[in-house]
Amino acid sequence: MQLIRNTYGIAEGKTIIEQLLAAKITFLKKEIFKLEERYGADSPFLENRVEELKKCQEDLDFFLNHVDEEEQEMLINCKIDIQLVPGKKSDKTTQKSQSQQWI
Repeated sequence: MQLIRNTYGIAEGKTIIEQLLAAKITFLKKEIFKLEERYGADSPFLENRVEELKKCQEDLDFFLNHVDEEEQEMLINCKIDIQLVPGKKSDKTTQKSQSQQWI
């Protein structure tokens, strides 16, 4: 699925990416809260992912602070790759790829 494929001014492109990151962070924080409330369980994987996304926000700010907004535009090409895999409760044995990346 092609989520975003367009050219934007730097400020507008930054806003789009910031909103996507913020929405994902909010979603993860709600999931963390649900796990804590329902099961009293910590979720280090999700908490780590929140920190990774916050770092992405910082990296974006640093990168865009060094861009000439009058001379450049931002091309955003954001694809979503969807694959069906056996669920956690599945009988099927699966092997996770070491190169798997989460966005």
